Amino acid sequence: MSSKKCNVTFEIEKELEPHQVIGMVGATKALGCWTMKNAIILKNSTETEKNKFSTTVRLEKGKTHFYRYFQANVVCKEFVVTSWDALEDPRMLVIPDMENHVVSDVYGKNCSCGWLTGQSELRIYLSSCAEKPLLRKSTLATDTSQLKMKVSANPVFSSKLVKLLPCDSEVSENTISTCVEIPENEGDNHISFVFQYWKSRTVTALLTVLNDEGVVGTATFSTCSLDNSKGTLCLPVIKEKGKTAVAEISVAYSVIHSFSHKDMDLAKSQNIWDRSRMLLVGHRGCGNSFTADNLSNYRENSIESFTKVSDKDGAFIEFDVHLTKDSVPIVYHDLTTCLQTLKKDGSPGLTEVPVYQLLLEEVQTIRTKHRSRRINRRSLAFDEDDFEVNPPFPTLAEVFEEVSENTGFNIELKYPSFNVNGRYEDGLCDYIDANHFLDKILQVVFDYGEDREVFFSSFDVDMCIMARKKQNRYPVFLLTNGNTTHYTKMMDLRERTNEMALATAKAEGLAGINSLELDLYEFPDIVEKVHKAGLMMAFYGDGVANNLPLFDEKNVDVAIYDR
Repeated sequence: MSSKKCNVTFEIEKELEPHQVIGMVGATKALGCWTMKNAIILKNSTETEKNKFSTTVRLEKGKTHFYRYFQANVVCKEFVVTSWDALEDPRMLVIPDMENHVVSDVYGKNCSCGWLTGQSELRIYLSSCAEKPLLRKSTLATDTSQLKMKVSANPVFSSKLVKLLPCDSEVSENTISTCVEIPENEGDNHISFVFQYWKSRTVTALLTVLNDEGVVGTATFSTCSLDNSKGTLCLPVIKEKGKTAVAEISVAYSVIHSFSHKDMDLAKSQNIWDRSRMLLVGHRGCGNSFTADNLSNYRENSIESFTKVSDKDGAFIEFDVHLTKDSVPIVYHDLTTCLQTLKKDGSPGLTEVPVYQLLLEEVQTIRTKHRSRRINRRSLAFDEDDFEVNPPFPTLAEVFEEVSENTGFNIELKYPSFNVNGRYEDGLCDYIDANHFLDKILQVVFDYGEDREVFFSSFDVDMCIMARKKQNRYPVFLLTNGNTTHYTKMMDLRERTNEMALATAKAEGLAGINSLELDLYEFPDIVEKVHKAGLMMAFYGDGVANNLPLFDEKNVDVAIYDR
């Protein structure tokens, strides 16, 4: 009597370093039920074919099995995923009625970069511009252009260097001893040192400034001294002899911790898009209802506005998400709102307050008005005093529950931006911790996301990178003000121009960039540049709706507009 199971040998030919492995995980118990802890590692069993790896699994004949491969580094007996099969549909195999069967697969195409599966990441950024020079208060006799810098950290188990130039990026591994030239003020370049470590450890970073004669001075900081997960440090550069400060260095940083969720496995992926048509996305649902030239008939970012768009096939909506004081993700465009108050003489007034300083109960029970209403008395197309049927401030969970699952979500991560004038958006220089902010939003997205199409976006580069590193399912777009002068430039060189945003997206595994529509008219070659890099191009702006045929003709991937 023949067995009901077949010995299936999966084999892949790939060149690996000694610390690297190829693994697989699939839908059935025999293949690990999609979880990394149950993953199967392919082994090399022959001296003559050192690049061939295989494993044999007994699988039921006649059944269809779904699976994916991944590549990982082995660190302290843990798998640190560096890439994985990321097509929406996993690999599929129907088991034949045979005793033995060999599957020769190819790995490397249609892959996405890895994510933080338990480790943390310290990122140290070196860039310089006239508005924010890298070196300050320098007493060095040496010309700054002759200086170099070396950045190390301990204890860490991996390091890499990311160099950004317009439309280009270079990533190199194991950079503990690498020296780099200190970026010049007017240079269009940005350098990131990236270190991975276990969260339980305190990491100390050492920045060494050198010239041709040797060490000029050093600066140091540790992760335990950081108040927020992202920010800028002004560190003294201490001369080795004399222990005196010879300069001050302005260093930006971010610390990314892993996010975990029971549904974050390798079963689902939306990282690689396969669209034949331009994706049309409803800005704030049906559009801007307070400050645009043509106001929406429905309150922006409300359940009603979202459901009006979701009535259409293939609907997609864009909305902004941030947190209340009690850390509940809510949907609202602006970082501030106005409370309706009474003045001493009994007349009504409006008091503008940051949303993150209000509890969920307060934003949903206190009468508020859009901040534009302090000076703008124009007639609105809806009842702004309707707080019962169609109120402002729906929670992200409510939006997931009440808007059709067939409607896709572009979730903008609303975090205060910092412009070249040295000003934070709405003056919010002290804001919610970045890891806490993202973890609360991701928790809701994974709790309610199921099969809904979702992608993230943000004007904050660190938010984009963190959103990409914390999860493996949803793509991320970097928002930029583009190359025109319509909006004030951002301080961060990584997004100050379309070309630098492109380089950032390419280096960090983002899906693409999302720029102001005016750039398509003035600098139309940006679409070709983005596509040449293997990324997607999106545009937003007040005039998108009137120029959709042009956007389609230029092969734009995503158009976000007031519908």
